[in-house]
Amino acid sequence: MLENWVPAEELDEFNANIVGEIVREAEYRGPVADAEFERAEAELGRPLPAAWRRYLQGESWFRSGRLGGTVVTLHPPRETVRAGGAHLAIIGDDGSARRLAFDLSHDPAPVVLVAPTSTDRPDIVPLAPDAEAFVARVESGELF
Repeated sequence: MLENWVPAEELDEFNANIVGEIVREAEYRGPVADAEFERAEAELGRPLPAAWRRYLQGESWFRSGRLGGTVVTLHPPRETVRAGGAHLAIIGDDGSARRLAFDLSHDPAPVVLVAPTSTDRPDIVPLAPDAEAFVARVESGELF
């Protein structure tokens, strides 16, 4: 993660010139190591889609922020969890109770939006046909 430091001798001037509230618009992360993917895939018992790996191992990837009117957080492999009878790999959320997941029971694995319901079965809505289409939507800022 990139951090910017203000030298102590410049701090008073910096603070005097701040206008308004500091707001984090979006967070991007650097490449994810192979070892993190290997650990996550061992826990899931299945590989994550190759296009997802390419995206998270690129120069930078979208971690969290607003996409359209929705706050979205994407998880690195170490935060990916299994759900839905082991065929769903949760890769993020939409800032509410809904989760973004790969449906690993299909090849290619589509990305779905999983919303909890009052029954034992969650409401599952298709979001993208595969990881490549999902990444394209994230990068365009038009996820929903």
